[in-house]
Amino acid sequence: MRGRRITVRSTGLAEREGNRTTRTYGSIQDVADQRAASDALRESEEKLRAILEHASVTVFCGTPEGVFRYISPPVQKTTGFTPEEYVGRYDGATAPAESAGPAQGSTFAVELPVGTAAR
Repeated sequence: MRGRRITVRSTGLAEREGNRTTRTYGSIQDVADQRAASDALRESEEKLRAILEHASVTVFCGTPEGVFRYISPPVQKTTGFTPEEYVGRYDGATAPAESAGPAQGSTFAVELPVGTAAR
């Protein structure tokens, strides 16, 4: 075999007369760059997940309205509640005021319930 193997995406259409293919149209696209980018993203996500899961601090993110979308596992050591008990719940301590919320990159305090049911 000559050349090299690559990953491609192919699409095509066949013109038929009865049971016989008379003409084909199509394209083949080299998707090696897309695949490499996808693999790099997956590796980066795995590294970030490992860092967050083994950090000594709790890391969280949420919506501008104050709903937790992610909270790292160390929260359980601090509060006794699992991350799943927080995700999807509203926390008024992180919700911005009606007129203006915290600017992107700003620092603010959050109170996590300890020893009581998460809100």
